[in-house]
Amino acid sequence: MLLIGGDGGYSGVPRYILQMVRALREEYDLTVVSDQNTGGYDQLRGSGARHLTVQGLRTSGSPLRAMRALRGLREIVRSGEYDLVWAHSRMAVFLLRLVLLGRALRMAGDGKAQFAITHHSLPFENGMPQFYAGVLRLVERLMIRIVAPHHLFFLSEIARVRYVEAISAKALRRHHLHVLTNCSDLEPLAPLTHAPEAPRFIVMTGRDSYQKNLIAAVQIFAHLPSCYRLVLCGSGSDHPAFQAKVTACLTADQMNRVGFRGPVADVRPELARASAYLLTSRYEGMPIGALEAWEAGLPVALPEIDGTADILSQHPLSAALSLTDPASDARQLDMMVSRYLTEQAAWQIRIKREWAAGYRFTDWAERMRAKVSAIISRC
Repeated sequence: MLLIGGDGGYSGVPRYILQMVRALREEYDLTVVSDQNTGGYDQLRGSGARHLTVQGLRTSGSPLRAMRALRGLREIVRSGEYDLVWAHSRMAVFLLRLVLLGRALRMAGDGKAQFAITHHSLPFENGMPQFYAGVLRLVERLMIRIVAPHHLFFLSEIARVRYVEAISAKALRRHHLHVLTNCSDLEPLAPLTHAPEAPRFIVMTGRDSYQKNLIAAVQIFAHLPSCYRLVLCGSGSDHPAFQAKVTACLTADQMNRVGFRGPVADVRPELARASAYLLTSRYEGMPIGALEAWEAGLPVALPEIDGTADILSQHPLSAALSLTDPASDARQLDMMVSRYLTEQAAWQIRIKREWAAGYRFTDWAERMRAKVSAIISRC
């Protein structure tokens, strides 16, 4: 199997691919390809999976880098006798489909490799800039009609339905559609009891980007009482340019209560002292960071978007954010945290139990192995 990622930093796709490697390494020969590793793939060492680097798999907006990445990826796909080639990041999906357009080019081995892609978020999610989403929708419709048949994976039934509505069921008949939800695989964290007078830490994970919308979290934090601390973990959150934008939103006292952690290799210490997890993305597939907070026994405050709908409906203690009224969102968040801390131990037990019922790694790994087995049997 060849698993294709994108950016090599700490983000959802590397986490997902590492979970795939953990689930499949006993039964399959695995090769992972990504852009330059900057920590996201460190755990591949000792996993038994090979790791190859192709510059340009990270989305950059540079056509030259993309063309170089296409050549590199095409050579890897053609030179290996793979039973299954599976792309994950947005750039990887696009480039793999360009490779599939050239299926007349002879593949190595018997030429019966299966191909799959995972839409970790739809290419045209609600919340994207309208023009950008419109262009990507047109590209997706074209690709589905002309590219070789392959397997398409979605993180929720909502995402699959939205996709079929946008592309048309008729155009998708040549392809194979699957739903496989995300999971999380942190080690269980010991229950912690926060004293009533202790600071309340709100943890958020996500890079500084239009999608992750970190400034919305800062605006909500500005309306919270002084007992709260905001901890921002993710690429760019420690950069001076981002911190300058935050400074413009907060008082000096509030700024002193914000932690700019930057990229974090292990989020468990931050979750262990947290009182809640916050996400303010404009769009998501199914955020692994929110699942990890759920696994840790934390309440979650999430935007009302397609990618969080399942979590908001199933999590025992969550707050649905509008992202249009920071003061109202802050009140919801504060009420949720106060309710949690009143009976923290009991809430942690209930929250973890509900997480285990639907998002435990061992159950997900079994479903993943069954999907892979069924796909490879077509070879």
